[in-house]
Amino acid sequence: MNLIQITRSIGEGQNLLFYDRDVQKVYLELNSKYNCIFFNEPVPLKVRVIECIETVVRKKEASLKKFTTAELIKILLAKLNSNKLIILFNGFHLLNRQAVSSLQELNNHTNIMFICSFNKEFKSEVYGFYKTFQLVNMEEYRLETGQDEINITYPVYFIFGVIAFLIFLKASSLANVSATILGALWFGLIIFRTMVYVGGRP
Repeated sequence: MNLIQITRSIGEGQNLLFYDRDVQKVYLELNSKYNCIFFNEPVPLKVRVIECIETVVRKKEASLKKFTTAELIKILLAKLNSNKLIILFNGFHLLNRQAVSSLQELNNHTNIMFICSFNKEFKSEVYGFYKTFQLVNMEEYRLETGQDEINITYPVYFIFGVIAFLIFLKASSLANVSATILGALWFGLIIFRTMVYVGGRP
């Protein structure tokens, strides 16, 4: 994807995700035209949000450290107003559930967009955020990994199996604990195998 295509995606508010690329190069190309900030890693998130605020107001704000991440996000949105901010970072695969929750809040605002990269598989809780991105170099990802899309199938099936296990354990009589545990394990395995069969293998 060249600069013209990236600029078009920015105009459309489309988040972009690159496989095995350093998006700092994209940042250097965009920085003179847009309000941008680049991080080599997305965490720790609180520090990153502070840096975003300082980029928007164009000065250091030492007093920001006393606020929580949620409060900092509100400050960022207030300072940003209707201006656009492009957040670029490598290490998309380093995101965790807590970071994704905060980034999703930022992503809900049309004047904030993300350009990111990854080079490793990421956790299943990141998948919802990933779905808001366009994977730019899909062909390269497919050729290198043999996959057509990010695969979180087995982790999701495993979670369903664990949930089924816990439900079975809760509902069963505790009179015979060993039989209950064995039955729950069997039930969880059946759910996992059923999901694999219904959903198909990657």
